[in-house]
Amino acid sequence: EDDEPNPHHFALNFDYYTHFTSPIRRYPDVMVHRVLHALLEHRLKPSERGESGETEVDDENEDEDENPSPTRYFQSRKKAKEQVKICNTKKVNSRRCQEQLDRAVFCIFLRSMKTWFYTVGSVLSLNHSARDGDGISIYCSQLGRESKVALRSDPEDEESNESKLELFMNGVDDQLMLPKNWEWQGRGGIQITWKSPDGSEEYIQKLQMLSCAPIVIIPTNTVPIDYAMFLV
Repeated sequence: EDDEPNPHHFALNFDYYTHFTSPIRRYPDVMVHRVLHALLEHRLKPSERGESGETEVDDENEDEDENPSPTRYFQSRKKAKEQVKICNTKKVNSRRCQEQLDRAVFCIFLRSMKTWFYTVGSVLSLNHSARDGDGISIYCSQLGRESKVALRSDPEDEESNESKLELFMNGVDDQLMLPKNWEWQGRGGIQITWKSPDGSEEYIQKLQMLSCAPIVIIPTNTVPIDYAMFLV
């Protein structure tokens, strides 16, 4: 069909290509096994199994309403497309669930240790937006994911700021420092001004695309549990 992707494999120069692993892992592998098994037995059409044995089904003129749930030797093209969509949706949901669980366990660990996590990330993009607020997208290799660092200026009342951000502070012997101000230097750079903890000195931090940036990851007091990332 015109709207179907071309099955040609460029690197191997095969007109048709598929791959699979052990069928105990993914249902699409079972689907491929069934088709290959059928081809080896010269079954070129999908078939359904009934009390009278196997009956071939015309893939082009198959009426799904007459056979709502047949047991097939392998699936027709229409049913296979529907099943692949379901499998892809479940795969995406499973990956998102795993990411949320990893994040939750990591934050619970930080809470139990009553500490924050300091590391270094890589700047992927600089976002200057009047609507969404200024921010920096940073990839953390320890977490294996990208997070947005929202740029916030250092307020006069630090305790009210930490309460507003809903950061986990119970028993943590640490202090969150926020920048005094920042200045965009074109699209590819930013200059951030920091104050020392006692406010007596200032220093400049310059970042651009792919720069290494020191960061701190702080668990939140929100439900579901999450974390916030800040520059340091």
